[in-house]
Amino acid sequence: MSKNEEVISPLSNHSPRSTLYDKLNLLSAEISEGVINLSDGKRWLIENELRRLREEADREVSPEAVYNLLLFRKYSNIANLLKERNVDLEVRIQTLAHSRDDSSMFDIAHGTVDGQGEAVLVGFDAVKSNIFWLRVLAAMFSFISFVVMSQVPYVSRATFSPGAHSEADCPYTITSGSFNMRPYQFVIGAGVLIYIHTLITSMYYLLPVDDNNEKYVPGLRDLVSLLLNDVDQTEDCMTSMSAVARTLSRALEFVADFCLVVLSLVAFIIAAITVDQPIKFQHDYIELVYFNLQSYYETATHTYPQCTSSEDPVPMIRASLAMLFFAIIAK
Repeated sequence: MSKNEEVISPLSNHSPRSTLYDKLNLLSAEISEGVINLSDGKRWLIENELRRLREEADREVSPEAVYNLLLFRKYSNIANLLKERNVDLEVRIQTLAHSRDDSSMFDIAHGTVDGQGEAVLVGFDAVKSNIFWLRVLAAMFSFISFVVMSQVPYVSRATFSPGAHSEADCPYTITSGSFNMRPYQFVIGAGVLIYIHTLITSMYYLLPVDDNNEKYVPGLRDLVSLLLNDVDQTEDCMTSMSAVARTLSRALEFVADFCLVVLSLVAFIIAAITVDQPIKFQHDYIELVYFNLQSYYETATHTYPQCTSSEDPVPMIRASLAMLFFAIIAK
C-alpha cells in the first residue's frame, strides 16, 4: 500500500458513504423547514404531508436522493403557488383601485365565490373575509330561528284543535275548528336547511389547498384507505367529482343560495300571514266565533279556571320569523 493511499476503516463514522448520507439528510432537513415556513397551513398538516413523502421515498432504491427530489418539487410548487397568488392579488388590487365606488363591493363579493379563485379563502385567512362572517351570521340567525320555533306548543302536529286540548274544568267548550301548524313547520325546515348549508360552506372556506391549488380535507385519504380496499379507484372517482364541482362552483353556490332564499321567503310570508289569520270556531254558547292564535290564547288564559296552561306562543313565532328574516338578509 502506498503512502499516499488513504486508509478507511469499515467502522469509521467518516466514510464517504456515511458522509454523503449525512449531507443528504441535512439537505432534506433544511428543505423541509423551508417548505413548512413557506406553507400557510398548520405545521402538523405540513409535517404529515412530508411524512407521506418520506414513506413514498423509502420504497425507492435510493430513498435519501428521492426524498430530497420530492422535497424540492414540493418547495418549488409552493413557491410557484405563492408567486401566482401575489400576481393575482396585485391584479385584484389594481382592478379595485380603478373601478367605480358603487361597484367595489360587487367585485369583492364576486371574487370570493369565484370557482377559479377559491384559494383566496384558505385556512384561517378566510376569517378575515366579509363573506365568511356573513355565512356565520346566517348560520347563527337560522339556528336561533328553528330552535325558537320548535318550542312553540303543538308545533309537531299538523293542526292544533283547541277543543281537544282544553283543560277539563274549562268553563266553555270549542266544538270544532283548528289552527294550521304546517307553516310553522315550514319555517323550521327552512331554518334547518339554511343552517346546514351555511355551516358546510363556512367549513369549506376554512379548508387548506394542496399543491394544485385545490381544496382538500386533511386526513380523508387515510380514512378512506382504512375503510375501503380499492383506494385508487375511489380516489379517482372522488377526484373526478370534485373537478366537476370545482368547474361548476359558481353556478352551484348561486343556485343553492337562490333556492334557499326563495324557500325561506315563502316560508316567512306564509307563516306571517297565518299567525294573524282569523279561524272560524264553533262554541257551545255562541254559534260562531273567530280567533287568531294570539286572541285564542289571550282568551283561554284569562278565563277562570283557565282553559289552557300554555303561554301565548305568538311572541315566540314572531321572534323566530325575525331571525329567519335576518338569516335571509345575511344569506
